Amino acid sequence: MHTSRLRTSTVLLSVSALALTACGGVEGTGLGDSDSLSVVELTVREEGGQRGAEVLINGEIDAAENSSRVLSAGDGEEVDTSSIIEYNLAAVDPESGDIQTDSFGQPLPSMMWLPQLEASENAADDFVYDAFTMDGVTVGSELAIFMAASAETGNRDQLFAVRLEDQYPNHASGEVQEQSGDLPEITNEIGQAPELAEHDTEAEAPEELTSEVLIAGEGEQLADDDYLFVQYRGWRWEDGEEFDSTWSTGAEEDLAEDGQPGQPFPFSLTGGVIEGWTEGVKGHRVGDRVLLVIPADQAYGEAEGEDGMTADGRPGGTLIFVVDIIKAIDDATLREAQAPAQQPDMGDMSEEELEELLRQMQESQGGGEGGDAPAEDQVPADEETEEDAAENDGDQDEE
Repeated sequence: MHTSRLRTSTVLLSVSALALTACGGVEGTGLGDSDSLSVVELTVREEGGQRGAEVLINGEIDAAENSSRVLSAGDGEEVDTSSIIEYNLAAVDPESGDIQTDSFGQPLPSMMWLPQLEASENAADDFVYDAFTMDGVTVGSELAIFMAASAETGNRDQLFAVRLEDQYPNHASGEVQEQSGDLPEITNEIGQAPELAEHDTEAEAPEELTSEVLIAGEGEQLADDDYLFVQYRGWRWEDGEEFDSTWSTGAEEDLAEDGQPGQPFPFSLTGGVIEGWTEGVKGHRVGDRVLLVIPADQAYGEAEGEDGMTADGRPGGTLIFVVDIIKAIDDATLREAQAPAQQPDMGDMSEEELEELLRQMQESQGGGEGGDAPAEDQVPADEETEEDAAENDGDQDEE
């Protein structure tokens, strides 16, 4: 089982390292030449159920370095550097004021795990991280971020108007619950990796899917078709050995210290992962930490060798999982985000126009051949390579 990565929409530019001057994150303050961005105004309009950004540039932006400015202070909590941030942005031509990209009208905001941004070796990412996490910057704040032209990379001046929409912990958050004693004991602390504390490997495993809430969250209750982001650890019942985890091990390639949450894993409750997950997680709440004991017939099947693995190399037998439910996206919002573009009305087209449209459609589909089936229908769990993941960016991994 491979851990999917949370997709981000960060500014990816190569610029030289900068010496930054930071002020508190109140309106009018920022990094670099923040005064030069005082001419920028961001207005988010909602009309007829549609949302969009309007950016006005009331003068010349004469900054010669990467700069940021808090256009308006939000009324939410201060940004937590370990959190996941939801944000929207408009990319603007700093000379003409034309909006080139606007995510404010999209059903789903962009999502960013701040430690991933901080760990980037790209200087522009470093700057954005510093702008977002400057002292006093809060949820709801609106910022202007100016990326100066670079002769080294050929990048032109770029301007981004950003609203920090929300933030949430990258782990379960709520009230720790006392265990019943019927399931394996878990060392359970909010914000820390769960540990399989005591487990009698000779004990008889439950014959049916069994679950227990370890941390009771206060978020919304999950719908049966939600799309989730989670942290997890998994162990085999028969020997208590861990076989997979999203939690950091403190290794050099990790973005966090040992025992800290890593990049969340996304999946849908409608399928794509083992049955024990979809059935065991349903009905819980965002913020919950759930202990699952999953029999082999709802996991990967029985072990067939001394190594405790199935014939195709997956962990066999009864499995123990601890799952932190971080974020849920309702199915209607997800379907709206993934909906195909509206097709043209062919009712009033002439015969020649119809023929031309059909020709263009055939060319766009490679001469009429069908496209590839979704990767989740082709790649079994645990068999997608890192190279496959890079080529199929955005596809779901199976649990």
